[in-house]
Amino acid sequence: MQRPWNEIRFTVFYEGGDMKLKKMKQAAAVLLSAAMAFSMPAAVQVTAVSASVKNPKYVKLNTAFKTLKEGQSNYKLYLTNNKAGWKIQKVTVSDKSVAGAYGKKAASIRLKGKKEGNATVTLKLKTNKRKKNNVKKLKCRVRVVPVTAVQEKPEVPVQPPVTPGEASMEVSSQAKLEEALANASLKTLSIKTADAVKLVIPAGSYSGVALTVDAPNAEIENHGVFQSIKILAIRENTWLEEAIGNNLQVAAASARIVVGKDARAEKIDFMEKGADIKLEVHGAVSSVAVSATMKIEISGEAVSVPVILTANAAGTEVIATVPIQVTTDVDASFVFGKGAEGSKIKATLRSIKLTLTNNTLQPIPVEKADGTTQNVPNTGRPYSVTPTTGSGSGTYNPGTYYPGSGSGSDSTVKRTLPTVSVRASVRPDTATRGALIIDKKDIVVSGCVSPVIKNLQWSGHRGAYMYAFETDSAGRYVYNTDSLGLDNLEETMEWGRGVWVLVTIEDQGSEYAGWVIMPFSEMITAANKEKTFKGNLAKKSSMTLSFRSEVISGSAIAAAPDKGWIRTVIPYESVQFQGGSSPRITGGTAYDVESNMTFKLVNETSESRWMAEKNGRETFDKLMEQVQAGISRNECFQFVTIQVTDNGKKYAGTVSAAYRDYFAADKAEKGKCSFTIPLYEYE
Repeated sequence: MQRPWNEIRFTVFYEGGDMKLKKMKQAAAVLLSAAMAFSMPAAVQVTAVSASVKNPKYVKLNTAFKTLKEGQSNYKLYLTNNKAGWKIQKVTVSDKSVAGAYGKKAASIRLKGKKEGNATVTLKLKTNKRKKNNVKKLKCRVRVVPVTAVQEKPEVPVQPPVTPGEASMEVSSQAKLEEALANASLKTLSIKTADAVKLVIPAGSYSGVALTVDAPNAEIENHGVFQSIKILAIRENTWLEEAIGNNLQVAAASARIVVGKDARAEKIDFMEKGADIKLEVHGAVSSVAVSATMKIEISGEAVSVPVILTANAAGTEVIATVPIQVTTDVDASFVFGKGAEGSKIKATLRSIKLTLTNNTLQPIPVEKADGTTQNVPNTGRPYSVTPTTGSGSGTYNPGTYYPGSGSGSDSTVKRTLPTVSVRASVRPDTATRGALIIDKKDIVVSGCVSPVIKNLQWSGHRGAYMYAFETDSAGRYVYNTDSLGLDNLEETMEWGRGVWVLVTIEDQGSEYAGWVIMPFSEMITAANKEKTFKGNLAKKSSMTLSFRSEVISGSAIAAAPDKGWIRTVIPYESVQFQGGSSPRITGGTAYDVESNMTFKLVNETSESRWMAEKNGRETFDKLMEQVQAGISRNECFQFVTIQVTDNGKKYAGTVSAAYRDYFAADKAEKGKCSFTIPLYEYE
């Protein structure tokens, strides 16, 4: 349902726009800058936190997974590593009929098990030691089981007394299980039962025992280390691994494997074709192998999970909300959710085709067999990574989305334009303040005759806001930020903060500009806290592009009936070029600051317009509240890049937009705004 302006009072945002009004004189530099975005990741990358980082521990709960008995109460859930003075503000329980939370104090609460089932306890924390990044949430998953189904985990690992017996045994109860493990002659152990029971394997070393599990209705909690473990069937709810050093083979058609926070599995091999697998890693796994076609969801709190897709796993679907490091021998599809920042994929064969949907806060790099890398942006839409037959830089180049082939395919192009490298360092000065530092001598331009650096600017929002660097007594560029304060480094690493640095140079009468993206995490974890980053430059042309951008909004879309939608459209009739032979728009993108997502500019021939749409995230009324708040703040809400081709060359221009550009009180036509932008040649 589309609503007219006079009915909704505020329509919503989307495409086109200008920069901050007081930054208009910098607009040319910004516009040119996005021309570079074609070869750069769509968001600042995050690397996994290195073990060498000082003070790597964040505030956590004493456990992220707790089993309670029905009626059990007074379990204390508390904060650990609380160096920043976090305090519990609010506690919520997803299913209060299963578990309860009470006795809230500044750093702890009490849990109670009510009835059999699962629930999630969420703690909202706040600290007064920071002005920013002072709120976070921690979660604990709670499982409540019947009293008769629970055997308490021993406080100290106890090896059952050893007695002689049979070499091969089959058990179906807790008593028989413990009796078998006390057998000195035991070589093979089978847990086989159709009953809905809970079994706990006591801690101990059973290195000479091969364990097989065929218990489709049982839940098993394992604290023992075996020669091998093969799971043929398990209740879909849980196999809880609490030991260190096991190798698991999972041949079940459906299974949920949970690696506890203090546990480490050496290898988990999923073997069943067509299986539906859920793997939660709260501790560590040295290797995960997918040996057949299946669907596997990987979640938890692990720093990183190594995953191998073998030759028989073609067509596997992988869904991840933790960082995964994938090596694949076959075609596969991947969906990355928030929490999977830092994931990487390596394809071992040139023929491999992959489909990625990236919903994280940063790009996902895919290393191809020919050595090139394709960075898939975080747009929330499926992208194909196909074999590369040409030569070039191998950066992400998906057709008309960013400058590319124009067909949506991945084309690697030999660049003849200049490149720039910038060495930068970070300096955490105080608890709440630090600096990014760039020395002019560490800015190196390649591919120019006599380059002169004209300007350096930084942006924390992909160009939506541009700011000048400060300079110190040594003439170095300095960006002071609380993100680099000693007390804030954990959030900086966790959220993947960094900057986009716009470099503008002049060479023999021509102007060039390009983005260099600098994740803080890569400098924090590097030797001497410094690293060199690279970017491509584009050449400013004599062409400009003028167009009218219109914003419309509404509610009730087919994909999400209870959500609102926002569209930015550019009518064909409003597009005008100044200069060039026969230029035409071939595509574009719009980065939305509020949702941290990028949306594609689509050619709607039937409606004679280019269109980008944001939908399904908020209700219509919520979107209207965002617009009204944005008008009062006069903040940019999106960053638009438009691609153009002319006479075999490719160009791009960019612009930022604020809500007031469309909806200010003095606007004669609400929801409409016109722009003129310079174009930069990038290919």
